[in-house]
Amino acid sequence: MKIHEKYMSRAIQIAQKGRIQSRPNPSVGCVVVLNDCILSEAHTSSYGGAHAEVNALKKIPIETDLSAASLYVTLEPCNHFGKTPPCSHYIVERGVKNVIVGMVDPNPLVAEKGIAHLRKHGVSVQTGVLQKQCQYLHRHFTCSILKKRPYIHLKWAQSTDGFIAPKASSRTEDGRPFWISNAESKQFAHLLRTQYQAILIGSTTLLRDNAQLNVRLWKGPNPLRVIFWSNPDVSDLTVFKDNIPTLLLSKKDTEHSNFPDHIEVQKIKSGEEAIPLLFDILAQKGIQSILVEGGSKTLISFIESGLYDEITVIENTALKLQNGIKAPVFKKSSSVNIFKNGSDLISTYHYG
Repeated sequence: MKIHEKYMSRAIQIAQKGRIQSRPNPSVGCVVVLNDCILSEAHTSSYGGAHAEVNALKKIPIETDLSAASLYVTLEPCNHFGKTPPCSHYIVERGVKNVIVGMVDPNPLVAEKGIAHLRKHGVSVQTGVLQKQCQYLHRHFTCSILKKRPYIHLKWAQSTDGFIAPKASSRTEDGRPFWISNAESKQFAHLLRTQYQAILIGSTTLLRDNAQLNVRLWKGPNPLRVIFWSNPDVSDLTVFKDNIPTLLLSKKDTEHSNFPDHIEVQKIKSGEEAIPLLFDILAQKGIQSILVEGGSKTLISFIESGLYDEITVIENTALKLQNGIKAPVFKKSSSVNIFKNGSDLISTYHYG
């Protein structure tokens, strides 16, 4: 591994530690190196706090000569005054003369302006080191800037013969959900939920499984639950009893005066306009990422609209259902990560 890739890889690892607390800002990773030795490393603070570059540099005594040091950062240092002063200005102030950047910031307020400021003040800047990895790291932030919508990740489990659920007569008699994936894959699915700000299903899935849509099998924040609501006269479901923020999107005016405080209801049109309206609602809430877990009708609506950035399929290679609800059909990407998880095969396809 080349020296720049070595330390940028470390910066990516550091960034991942702050990915939850920094929202809606991207979690940037920064590593400061001198004589092939790491002096300091840091990630972005909680929203409104210092950025990664400032956090890393402030760990180093002010009297330290950094003119021979190299600063590795996954995203271009900012050059504008927001909730914090510009990082590019502080880098210059500390005397760093060599900066290696993973990717240019897509935000028009920043794009190449931070790099220009550094170069103007005699700092050597190299860009594009592990660029694809940094772009994936910052994918939620980048999507919200460039596509003006949240990053969309579709996920489902299916049998090896391509069904996501058995026919109704084959379901468990006590009404419990029929699980296709194994226990380890359930944990993986809950880990995935912690990485997204919102999670979406339709009414059918909610009613059929009494879906909780939380992260009870992993440590992390629960996403905002978003449900395409068909106005069934049901209030004994788990989502109505806990205190996790939940958004019901209804096609009709819904009487919700008796709903608990954690339930919000918004009217939304049906058909092709539903998803764009959903994006507007999520944008108003500062949500940059959403995990869509289905069922079939909901997943297919996103696939047919071409509105997805990532798809994860958990296939139980030991299970055949022979009939039931067919899994969605989609165009597989050549960019795919596949790993075995017991009897389950987990494939994640990346687009764009």
